[in-house]
Amino acid sequence: MGWVGLTHLFVLAITPALTEGCCHDTQRQRTSESVTHPPRHHYRVVLGEPFEMNCVASPGSDVRWSRFGAGSGVKDPVPVSTENLLKIPAVTADHSGNYSCGNESGALLDLQLQVSRRACSELGPKQVTLTLGAGGGIDCPNSTCGDPDLSNSQVTWYKMGRSISELQNVFQWDVCTEGPRLMLCKVFDLHSAVFYCDRHARGPGPLWITRRAVNVKVIPLDTEDPPTILDPNSNKTEEVVIGEPHTLLCKVTFGFERNISSKVQWYTNTAADQALKFLIGQQEQTREKTTLSHTEVTQVAVLKVVTELHLQQVFTCLATNAKGTTNCTIRLRRRDAAGHWLTGAVVPVVCVLLLTGLGVVLHLRTLELTLIYRSYWQSSAHVGEDSKDIDVFLSHAWSHVSEDGTGTHTALLPSPSGELGTSPRKN
Repeated sequence: MGWVGLTHLFVLAITPALTEGCCHDTQRQRTSESVTHPPRHHYRVVLGEPFEMNCVASPGSDVRWSRFGAGSGVKDPVPVSTENLLKIPAVTADHSGNYSCGNESGALLDLQLQVSRRACSELGPKQVTLTLGAGGGIDCPNSTCGDPDLSNSQVTWYKMGRSISELQNVFQWDVCTEGPRLMLCKVFDLHSAVFYCDRHARGPGPLWITRRAVNVKVIPLDTEDPPTILDPNSNKTEEVVIGEPHTLLCKVTFGFERNISSKVQWYTNTAADQALKFLIGQQEQTREKTTLSHTEVTQVAVLKVVTELHLQQVFTCLATNAKGTTNCTIRLRRRDAAGHWLTGAVVPVVCVLLLTGLGVVLHLRTLELTLIYRSYWQSSAHVGEDSKDIDVFLSHAWSHVSEDGTGTHTALLPSPSGELGTSPRKN
């Protein structure tokens, strides 16, 4: 065969192997290029705390969150949300599992959620109170949760699924520092929300993030003003009827107080005894928060039966807070009993007269139309006698009469034959 033949056989033998390896590498490369896997995030959350996670940085169309269950086995995904922001009000052990979100273009994010049952809530505060208009800090709870590899220096803050740095750029938030303690240079109403802080784990293996929730409550500064009485807005006199009940109403607005000291009460006194005495019959106060800085309080007192003694008393509404006291007085005056009963009697009589008059007018109009119909449309002399049209008008259900010089009255009335004639009638 010679060296040429042996070389030819050797080339034929190794060609399939080279071809198979080359094709497999090319196919594997093409497969890896065509299939893209979304990044997987590993989160540990504390049992009972809320949890939020955005699917994408900005809300997308037709975003859907699905859950694959707690195990690693492949299961049919269960839809859990159709919004960009996945929200869990309070996580339980059943929320552990794998989540994914995506849209028509494919998967966008893969999330593994692990619920920790350790008492992390005892390691730091979960609620912070900030003062409106001032600066304030929010501390991320020191949630080691038995994981000593958590980094205390790398802390990221979020609100409504968006990072604080993003909110600072978009909404011009005045953030002084961001770290284990988030410092807000100036506090606004919109800071009343749930903030989340993420701590990143150190060491080999996947990057685990422990997310904690902090509930932030914003309150205004304590008021520097005494209360303001809205009703009655001045000292006044009210009319009452002896023997009937009467209601005294006092409506007051108070500024905000962290330690509430606001109080509204009705008191009474007389000219002979100037000392204020607590008025019996006061109902439970109603409180309504009108704005973040003001609360409206209403105090009602009911006099079940007005007596002569009440006419001699002065009723005082006293509103008090830590900054001062405001008062307003009401006196009672007897309403004219005759006028009271007269008004009650006149109104029904007027209504009856109006209804009676309306009935009479309708009756007369009906009678008038009936007479016109009988005298005009049913007259046999009206049809074809001559070329003249005869109109008969009857008004107010009686005939129009004419008086001659002799004092005799004649009336236009239809004759038995249907013709119009005159019939004498004496005064």
